[in-house]
Amino acid sequence: MKIFLGITLLSLFINLGAIGNEIKLTCMADNKSATTEISLYPELKQALLYCLSCSGDSKADLVISDNRYDLYWNVTEELHATFTINRVTGRYNSKWEGENIETNISPGTCVKSTANF
Repeated sequence: MKIFLGITLLSLFINLGAIGNEIKLTCMADNKSATTEISLYPELKQALLYCLSCSGDSKADLVISDNRYDLYWNVTEELHATFTINRVTGRYNSKWEGENIETNISPGTCVKSTANF
């Protein structure tokens, strides 16, 4: 029982550490049509996106390279999205595509977010 409790506590601390290294970004399309809040979790290789000007939030796969973040997710079964963020300049391109859907590419800029409280 003590071993089980020890393993449980250890995994909790490891997971809290991964979440503690969260990177928060606010991204705005150049044409001001969309604002997206992004939480990156590098250790988990995942991201959470919340679009302020559209509906809902999404979980994305995160791929990190020296110069960019790449986020991939399925919005619906028919609609797939890619969000590529330049780690140096903060510029991004989002690409939305799918069957029977016109591909949409939207550029914009991301900045690091800070808590308001």
